[in-house]
Amino acid sequence: IGDLQPVGADGEIKDGGVGEEMATNQLDTYAKKFCLTRKMIINDDLGAFLKVPTSMGNRAARLVDQLFFKRLLSNPQTTDGKALFSGSHKNILTGAGSALSSDSLKKAVELFMDQTFADGQPISVEPSILLVPTALRFLAQELTQGATFMMAGGAENVVKPALNVIAQQNLQVISSPYLGNAKYPGSSEASWYLFGKPGTVDTFEIGYLKGKRTPTVERGDLDFNVLGIWFRVFFDIGIREQDHRGMVKSVGAATA
Repeated sequence: IGDLQPVGADGEIKDGGVGEEMATNQLDTYAKKFCLTRKMIINDDLGAFLKVPTSMGNRAARLVDQLFFKRLLSNPQTTDGKALFSGSHKNILTGAGSALSSDSLKKAVELFMDQTFADGQPISVEPSILLVPTALRFLAQELTQGATFMMAGGAENVVKPALNVIAQQNLQVISSPYLGNAKYPGSSEASWYLFGKPGTVDTFEIGYLKGKRTPTVERGDLDFNVLGIWFRVFFDIGIREQDHRGMVKSVGAATA
């Protein structure tokens, strides 16, 4: 939209324009069905088959995480033709110094806060979420929440509190097993991410069909010639990155 301009002595307000940056998202339908024959139902004294629709619904609900982390870890090409996390976007830390530590976290925060809009103005948004693999969960909590103490020598040792500046950042630590899961290309137990607070800066968008945020589970009868019932579950959802400025990746390894 651009910056506000001073109103002149004649009281006339300057005209403004709207700049546009494009991001896309597209919904896909994901589904699966499961058949229970009459024999299976009769022989099931524990009623385990009743858990099938619940299990199918729970598994489908995980699809949100699966799609998000698959997209995140693939470091996709954005609409400007560049990788989501890249030197061109100024949102990636690499090398030995990118391993999670107090120093690397400070660098990542600095990188995040130095981001600018297309017109060169600072976005003025601070990171809010520290996303780490489970291998870094406790280290992340120590760095962001732990108090720092300093021993002063002398005739009597005195414990003096020292400020943990990272704790002042109020980062929410979120750990996920998806980040280090070898099933997902690009996974790493060393890489970690910073994200801006949802609602203040665009990062990833989750699209649902007509706002339905949960999968649909249905049941029905089999063909007339077969005794039994079937269940099916389907989910209409799409997940895509929106703006590279709202996130920073730290590779966490010198060889990456």
